[in-house]
Amino acid sequence: MCGRLTLTSSASEIAQLFRLAHVPDVQPRFNLAPTQSSLIVHEDEAGARLAEPARWGLLPHWAKDANFGSKTFNARSETVAEKPSFRSAYRKRRCLVPSNGFYEWEKRGGKKWPWYFHLPDQRLFAFAGLWESWQDPEQEKEVRSFTILTLPAHADLERLHHRMPLILETPERQEQWLAGARPGQEVQPPPPAQPVGTLDAYPVDPRVNRAGVEGPECLEPLAQQGDLF
Repeated sequence: MCGRLTLTSSASEIAQLFRLAHVPDVQPRFNLAPTQSSLIVHEDEAGARLAEPARWGLLPHWAKDANFGSKTFNARSETVAEKPSFRSAYRKRRCLVPSNGFYEWEKRGGKKWPWYFHLPDQRLFAFAGLWESWQDPEQEKEVRSFTILTLPAHADLERLHHRMPLILETPERQEQWLAGARPGQEVQPPPPAQPVGTLDAYPVDPRVNRAGVEGPECLEPLAQQGDLF
């Protein structure tokens, strides 16, 4: 699964990797959780790429309230084409979710110990995502929302969890994902997982377990804080 992510790259770095003419002001996020807002990249009707903030947790048009998104922050690649919550977005509204890494937890000694997973040099990449527009009946406004696809974990992650996010680590894989749902084309299935050995990981302080905790200290390796893992 993917339940926490980071986005620490600058707007200019995001614009360069995802070929964007404009990127909204973005603040570094070191422990971003579902129901919070992050940046997504998708295509408009003319095929141009756009970046905008969206709420993490997909809200299909028929959702009764925003709480629905607390159950839809991940979508299984194996069933995304059939699930009512995701199938429309899968066919028509794919997106990239820019990120520099994500957390996963190891259960050990009755506690949950977080690990930070990232590409070498913590460089920018994208998760495969879907997005929706939802009309908030209470505030009478449109809400953008998104979900991140997952698939069975391979050797980079499987000792901690049986699922992992679908990572699009290259521009070619990012383009493949977006192209798979363009108008007038046959819908293409999700790509496979990134190659084994793509991800690096290290343990971080359990403060990350609390969704409200933010700041660069979230990414400090645990050993640097005088603790043994």
